[in-house]
Amino acid sequence: MFTLQAARIVGSSGLIVSVEPQPDNIEFLKENIRLNSLTNVRVITTALYFQDELAVPFMGNGVGGHLSKSGSIMVETVSLKTVVSMLHGKEFWIKMDIAGRRGGGENEIKSKTNGRNGMPFRL
Repeated sequence: MFTLQAARIVGSSGLIVSVEPQPDNIEFLKENIRLNSLTNVRVITTALYFQDELAVPFMGNGVGGHLSKSGSIMVETVSLKTVVSMLHGKEFWIKMDIAGRRGGGENEIKSKTNGRNGMPFRL
């Protein structure tokens, strides 16, 4: 749902890059993009990781899916640096769900864009 909301916020001149490794979620996301006629979303069907093109184990379904040594399926990875390079120098916001953090929850990293202040950072 964050992808759909973000796509509406940035409008047709913006680009949303959605990184999703979980097969069921990928199909759900793509169907919602199609149903909402969104043309400003790029879906990357890999896991966000510190290194590109690794095969890592993944377990779970739906929103509970996460990278895990005991995972039953293997997913490929993409680095944050590679994802940012796809934006071709445009300003951006990043929202990440970080699985495995002690106590659960999510971390968010945001850069400054569209007049909204967030936490700026460089890669």
